[in-house]
Amino acid sequence: MAHVDIEPTEEWQREIEHALFSMDALVALLTDDYHDSNWTDQEIGVAIGRSCPIIPIRLGLDPYGFIGRSQGLAGCSLSDSLDTAIKIFDLLHKRLPDKSRLFEATLSAYSASTNFADSGWKVEHLLSKFATLTPNQVQGVLDAYRNNSQNENSWAGMERLKPLLKRWTGNDWQIRDNKIVLNVSDSVSLEDEIPF
Repeated sequence: MAHVDIEPTEEWQREIEHALFSMDALVALLTDDYHDSNWTDQEIGVAIGRSCPIIPIRLGLDPYGFIGRSQGLAGCSLSDSLDTAIKIFDLLHKRLPDKSRLFEATLSAYSASTNFADSGWKVEHLLSKFATLTPNQVQGVLDAYRNNSQNENSWAGMERLKPLLKRWTGNDWQIRDNKIVLNVSDSVSLEDEIPF
């Protein structure tokens, strides 16, 4: 969080400290001017002290000092932010012991799908990374699906979501009347079967 992103009325150092002590991971964008800031090495130190995963992104500068033992993520570009973001997401998914906040960010992104292709892409590249979900998390996915017409009407998204729902719930799902629904027998009500 750069101090230029903080509201002028807030004490920026306090806000940066709050962000540092509540972070799950630190992504260091190692640009040529990384050392121009007096804060970057201190922020790395806080992450090391808190045992947070650190992902150094090589953008002209190689990892050094305490993060020098880590292989920096290469092949990234600030001009191709989507590719860089996916690489960071994949590394966070591998390294974070508690993925609950990463899931919340993923769910937020899926909830905000802007078109059918975007919805299908987010199911395939983001939601599919989660092997297991709690019932509440599954309900969150279903709510995001049902409450955004771009998700609800994305054929690619539905086809990709069906096997994920089976994996997460252990139940079969089907597309009926252009909607993804739990596959229940005619003699069992949906409420009796599962609370989704």
